[in-house]
Amino acid sequence: MPSLERMPACTALAFALCCAACASPPVVTVPQALRQCQAEPAVPPDDADDVALAEWVAGVAFAGRDCRSVLARVVELVGDP
Repeated sequence: MPSLERMPACTALAFALCCAACASPPVVTVPQALRQCQAEPAVPPDDADDVALAEWVAGVAFAGRDCRSVLARVVELVGDP
């Protein structure tokens, strides 16, 4: 049976552990560079040549890849719920 002298210390320890468990999670700040993705290029005009269309396709692919990498980094920072 625990002594009465140790009881307040055990109660204080239990209270401290409960308070620590209920503490709010840490705040994660997402850097400004990760708050936006590369802009998608404008659609070329109807009379665009093959080179312009190829550049547009490459630009769309690059913008998508950039956005996926930004999102992956944000998930690394804040975690995946």
